[in-house]
Amino acid sequence: MADRTPEETRAFAEPAVKAFYDAITKEEEQEVLSALSKVVNMNARPALKLRQIQVIADKAFHHAAGRVACARGCAHCCYIAVPITTVEAKSIGEQIGIEPRDVTNVPPRNPTSFSKETPCPFLENNECSIYEHRPLECRTNFNFDRDSYWCQYENWNKPGAGVPKPMIPALGLAYVVVSKGRRPEPTVADIRDFFPRGKR
Repeated sequence: MADRTPEETRAFAEPAVKAFYDAITKEEEQEVLSALSKVVNMNARPALKLRQIQVIADKAFHHAAGRVACARGCAHCCYIAVPITTVEAKSIGEQIGIEPRDVTNVPPRNPTSFSKETPCPFLENNECSIYEHRPLECRTNFNFDRDSYWCQYENWNKPGAGVPKPMIPALGLAYVVVSKGRRPEPTVADIRDFFPRGKR
């Protein structure tokens, strides 16, 4: 694959991201905001609330289809950091039948330490083995470029490296509110810290 400059990527990706935002109708936008508000205030365990937020995220990002370079079997993003909260780890654990580790004393990982040697513990045969229960971080991580150039390991540290993608701030805010409960800040660690052995 030919070398790419960040400027070339932006020239392609910015219209793609704009088209994604433009495809979201006012009714859909209001529906997402309303649903998130209901979930945050519903009388349920945080893990159950998070699952509802994931459903809303999937619906919010359905307009990404046909606009991204992501494809089944392309697993570059399964080697980068996947930060999740304790609440989300417990939610995943409940659904796959594995108790997550207690990571209250685990130091944060250096973002630059990730490489082709750091696969997600749930990656099997270049596919996510817990796809239906994957974290919110994975559900909203799309590459709006024309190909996987910036996703490839050898390009991660090049000047201006970055995968163009849109953001829906209300999703992140709802996630944090539900995750922290009455605590000042939610406990966050990498999925590899919570599940070092994956499904084993």
